[in-house]
Amino acid sequence: MAIQSTEAPTLAATLDDAAIVTEALARALFGPAASLRRAIHENHETGEEQGVFEVHPCVPDPEAGFGRIAALHNTFMDAFAEATSPDILHRIIVKPVGSDAD
Repeated sequence: MAIQSTEAPTLAATLDDAAIVTEALARALFGPAASLRRAIHENHETGEEQGVFEVHPCVPDPEAGFGRIAALHNTFMDAFAEATSPDILHRIIVKPVGSDAD
């Protein structure tokens, strides 16, 4: 009897795959100008640094479009949870930026 060993994907590989899915979802929901930035944030509860995805939907006026962005945020998070591992759901930040921002 042969025993096959399958190595569990590393967190780094899981995050790399999730980044691809995340950017595609962001562009599909927020438009082609949306972008993804990987960043390090401090967890204020534990003090630990965590890698996160900042999704930047570029909109002409983030404050005026807040209601629309909030609704799209919920849609985005639902789609993200279905497309990736729920274990990394806490790593997503949707941060609206003006369309003239880099």
